[in-house]
Amino acid sequence: MNVIQRFIHQILTQMLNAMRTDPTLYKDLFSTTWGLSDAEVAGIVAYFAQHPIKVAHGFSNAEVQPPLMSITLQAESQSDFMLGDLAGINTVAPPGWKGGGMAQYGAYEEGAIWEYSYRVLCISENLDVTSYMYEMAKAALILGRNTLIKHGVLLPTYTGMDLAPDPRYIPENLFARVLGVRCKCPFILTDRASALGRAFNVSGLAIPPASENDNGGVSTGVLVESQFTEKFRV
Repeated sequence: MNVIQRFIHQILTQMLNAMRTDPTLYKDLFSTTWGLSDAEVAGIVAYFAQHPIKVAHGFSNAEVQPPLMSITLQAESQSDFMLGDLAGINTVAPPGWKGGGMAQYGAYEEGAIWEYSYRVLCISENLDVTSYMYEMAKAALILGRNTLIKHGVLLPTYTGMDLAPDPRYIPENLFARVLGVRCKCPFILTDRASALGRAFNVSGLAIPPASENDNGGVSTGVLVESQFTEKFRV
């Protein structure tokens, strides 16, 4: 499970707990924002008081009964590459360091920017209930956008659609609406000299001992700057 997925879970859970504790938040969302009648909002409050929304990870939720918000990873891929995979040098101050200037310790950071797509499936036995849940999830993630950014998530954007029933994942008698979450986030590994970095070092490459160069005696013909300027000096 990706760390970003946990942040999404945290934001949704925090929103639902707040609405459960203070039912007037339902009115703020559904009456003030969407213009629903007081009677309908009262019905929403009563329904979710009797049927609390669960938040879970993944498709395998046979033991979790709707209403349910299920978070899944739809796709991830490298989107932005760093030269040589080098993300810079992370410098830290040693324990007890009281001097000025830069810290004395440094470690190379390697990685890339990854793009992620998540789906929040809002599932219930009633179409209206599913649409209410969808709006609650959307409001939570819009209001929680700064929380994602604070944790290093870049450019979170949201999309939505209805999901056709698929018996492999969702029973046909349920209604599902999907809130899509797209974002980017650096994936960084620190210091190839660490235990984790050394575990992936390649060793034992065969280089012919008779070769003058690593590539089998082929000379590159590259001159360093001092040789170049001396050779072609006018």
